[in-house]
Amino acid sequence: IVDQLLALGIVTESHLAKSSGGRPPVVLQLQPDCCQVIGVDLGSSHITVVAMNLSGQIQRTLEKDFECAEQPQGAMKMMLDMIDAVRGEKPLLGVGVAISSPVQHDQLSSRILPKWSNIDVASIVEHHVSAPVLMENDANLGALAEQWWGSCQGIDDFVYIKMATGVGAGLVQNGQLLKGATGYAGEIGHVPVSTEGSCRCGMTGCLESLIGLPNILADLDIQGDLSQIHQALREIEYRPNGLEYMNRVAELLSGALAMLINVLNPTRIVIWGPIPREIPYFLTTLRRHMANRNLWTPLALQSIMMSELGDQGIAQGAATLILDAAFQNPLLFQRISTT
Repeated sequence: IVDQLLALGIVTESHLAKSSGGRPPVVLQLQPDCCQVIGVDLGSSHITVVAMNLSGQIQRTLEKDFECAEQPQGAMKMMLDMIDAVRGEKPLLGVGVAISSPVQHDQLSSRILPKWSNIDVASIVEHHVSAPVLMENDANLGALAEQWWGSCQGIDDFVYIKMATGVGAGLVQNGQLLKGATGYAGEIGHVPVSTEGSCRCGMTGCLESLIGLPNILADLDIQGDLSQIHQALREIEYRPNGLEYMNRVAELLSGALAMLINVLNPTRIVIWGPIPREIPYFLTTLRRHMANRNLWTPLALQSIMMSELGDQGIAQGAATLILDAAFQNPLLFQRISTT
């Protein structure tokens, strides 16, 4: 394996280490810019694509608004064009795709994304790029990014909450993603918390139907493109009932988090999305509600925090999915594509 990695330029011989009694060992050093990985965040209403080297450095990024859930063919074309745009001259190790649906054997949920049920996303992308493609749920890959590059490095038990168009959780236990029997673990957005609110999954009262971004924007009459929406969120306290409304959102989310804490006993909870990022007091409000719900929990309120990975966090996690596979099986590097 080492000879093959040396021939590919993935590693180089650095120096001789101190002998422990026999022949001095040769120290190998990873060459992070020898090839690239690409990560795609294929959201319900946006596409983010990043190109990254082997040390996690993001080198190129593209982001576009698009109603992906409703227009799968257009979304696929846009995604492939964006992959081509960020792809550099370095050989391509692979492409990771994060998607807002449970994923089992590269199959998507027909209930969550009905218009995507017959589209083999991974195969289409693999044929286009001539390189390995791996696909996983977006919240799971957000958790993977936190574990490799974010605030959960060295933490074996944590929960990652994606709070955007949908609401989902990436669950890490004993250092491993907890996906469940059919890849459905972590779908807290579809836990019923009310008798009101029609959800896209067909049920009533799901958490997502009440605190998902589309519902919030509709209730507060916020319109526009992504930049205008983010600006409106930053100024939400000036809207009629804005503070009261976000207090209710934090209260509803706190109920779901209390359930996860009682079941999983995580060390940390990390929240990602435009609401916690653009509304500074949201995290404080959420912690206050959590204090009332978990009077005896061992989780410190300061351990509920906002992700620092930014808008590209989930796409970075998608790219990391390829790195994770390659570092577990270095022979994957033999398949790097230069086409």
